[in-house]
Amino acid sequence: MDEFISRLPHFCQGGYVRPAPNIAGAARKILRYLRGLGVAPSPAPSSPVFFPLLDKWLSFLRKHRGLSEGTLDGYSYHVGHFLEELGPVATYAGLHSLDPARIRSYLASLPVEWSRCFRMKRLSAIRIFLRFAHDFGYLPRDLTP
Repeated sequence: MDEFISRLPHFCQGGYVRPAPNIAGAARKILRYLRGLGVAPSPAPSSPVFFPLLDKWLSFLRKHRGLSEGTLDGYSYHVGHFLEELGPVATYAGLHSLDPARIRSYLASLPVEWSRCFRMKRLSAIRIFLRFAHDFGYLPRDLTP
């Protein structure tokens, strides 16, 4: 089911290709609801190295900033892709070796076909995550772009 949601159609607006957020977001909410009822199976257990770090950040945002599940889904989507790109560096200990050049390289690799708004959402989520990582001591210095 998660694979199906990730393959939902994209649409063009103003010449930019971007995911269709209304369809994908609605499908994720329905799936979460069905899983809560026990009708749909839970996702297959997969544990990329960054899951504990991502979960701790999302828990912090949920508890201390009172963000909605929809906002947290968006942040998780954007930062999850960033952490996946970092690979083994995306751990509590590994973040100490993260440098600004690596972040700039990731941001420069984002497709130019994405809308400016979509790229800015990704950048915003990454900045919030990097501030969290610095405040909690996972980064030796503030790396927010």
